[in-house]
Amino acid sequence: MVSWYSPEVVPTRSAVFLVVVARGAVLLEERPSRGIWGGLWVPPQFETAAALKAAVKAMAPGAKVEALAQRTHGFTHYTLEYVPYVLKATRRVTPAGLDAARWVPLDALSEAPLPAPMRTLLGEIARATSGRRAASGTA
Repeated sequence: MVSWYSPEVVPTRSAVFLVVVARGAVLLEERPSRGIWGGLWVPPQFETAAALKAAVKAMAPGAKVEALAQRTHGFTHYTLEYVPYVLKATRRVTPAGLDAARWVPLDALSEAPLPAPMRTLLGEIARATSGRRAASGTA
């Protein structure tokens, strides 16, 4: 007999995150207090790449986003597969509808309340960004 719950079969959910980096800071939004990553800060999340690209078009017409490799994070009751998209902006613009968003300096990410997978992702982006700034001679 097959049970409705099998430890071998874990549902998968998908999401995309928009990592906007501008002037040494990254745009993060606070998650609702209830639910996954409740009260923690993450890049803006979208259900689909099309929704993310529409938000980018409204925020920075003509801007290009770079899709990074898909990542996976396991929760107890499902697996999250997500693709981070990086937008390198020249100015700090907060998209409409992100009332709980704030700009966090890249050098202050260690103090921000981030879930572990986002801490890893943003740390990688911060290191890559600071490496480019150092190589170009800008701060």
